[in-house]
Amino acid sequence: MSTTAAGSARVNAILRLEASLRGSPAYTAALAIVLAASLALAAQLMNIAAHAERLTAFAHALPYAVVDSSLGPPRRVHFALIAVGLVQSGVLLLLYRAMRGREAARGERAVLALIAAAMVVVALRAPAMTGFDAYAYAGYAKLGSLAAAYTPPPVRFPGELGVVNDVWGTPLVPCYYGPLWVVLSHAVAGGIASLGGTILALRALEVLALAAIAFVLAAWRRDAALVALFALNPAVYALYVANAHNDLFAVALLLIGAAAARRAPLAAACAVAAAALIKIPFAVAALYVFAGRDHLARRALWVLAAIALAVGLSLLFGGAAYVHDLLARLHQTSASTGVLYLLTARAIKTGLLIVACVALAGAFVRGAVWRTTGWSFIALGSLTYPWYLIWSLPYAALRREVVVAVLVPLPFVAALMEPAFPHLGLGQLAMLAMLIAAAYELLARKPLPAEA
Repeated sequence: MSTTAAGSARVNAILRLEASLRGSPAYTAALAIVLAASLALAAQLMNIAAHAERLTAFAHALPYAVVDSSLGPPRRVHFALIAVGLVQSGVLLLLYRAMRGREAARGERAVLALIAAAMVVVALRAPAMTGFDAYAYAGYAKLGSLAAAYTPPPVRFPGELGVVNDVWGTPLVPCYYGPLWVVLSHAVAGGIASLGGTILALRALEVLALAAIAFVLAAWRRDAALVALFALNPAVYALYVANAHNDLFAVALLLIGAAAARRAPLAAACAVAAAALIKIPFAVAALYVFAGRDHLARRALWVLAAIALAVGLSLLFGGAAYVHDLLARLHQTSASTGVLYLLTARAIKTGLLIVACVALAGAFVRGAVWRTTGWSFIALGSLTYPWYLIWSLPYAALRREVVVAVLVPLPFVAALMEPAFPHLGLGQLAMLAMLIAAAYELLARKPLPAEA
């Protein structure tokens, strides 16, 4: 037998084995355990990277170590994380294949829920983070008022909280998140004395958002496979719990809005406005929340109402200082950094932004959903970070197949785009692949109609 034939026989044998295991609760539990173990492994790799950096004095004082490209983390760890992300995406695909098209038994659901709970614990206890954003969140939580968040006083935080100033300056860099996020962060973490406890509370807030998304997906789509893809997705825990990025809370609100839009359009408009009060770009999500499933003029009025409510409340509670901070941030991130940047990152982002506009318009006017266009929503922010990848989830939830296309590759794509390590251009290659895939689908394939 030739080498090629032998290899083909082995592949066929593996495929037959995988097919025979589908539907087995023990098999799905084993896959979930692999995902949980991979999350723990990735957390330890991050910790190794953080302790291999050129640590400064303030870095030693951080309650959670930080992996940041300015501190010189080893690239080999990044390569290891990319390999882990690839395995995670492969296991998620196997998990979906094992669960699709069938009802999960009560015992199976209970086991998967316990494994998801274990992943929550791993993420909450993760010893390292990528980037210093959570320390800025902690600072805004301690300032105690919206006015102070948007115009921070030139005063150093007392005691161990002064580390926040070592990272972000004195006065603290002005906040460019929405008023609702400042209020939420203060409510959950403002009264906690320690810096480590403050960040833990902010992580816990994202756990609530994670649970809300899983609940809405289960109630709206009634598909255990989709819920498992989200609730057992290591990238979700790494990006939004361990690193406390506030995007997940806004996404939960948008998902609630999309699910409620047909029966309760006022509630949906309020949900969109609330999401925009966390990050203002989420206001445009009104276009797919009110996707083409009703009279066009009526839906247009609800879109305008949601956007007007978001803008009005932002101005009411954030005021001129918030607007100034947003404009300053936009100017800062749009400043030219060289010809290579303009020809790669800027050009790719512009292409993705065009795709995003087409996707938003198609969803609103025709109720059309494409599998790959949702990835382009990362271009709606000031920069293209991997934690923006989840922005496409509420759009994807309009059609079950699109949720799979978003959540299965999420760990691998997020690892490629991770900015905490020395620049390799992998993030730009990932974005270019997104752009090519989306452009091809827009031109060559018919869109899928949004489901009720």
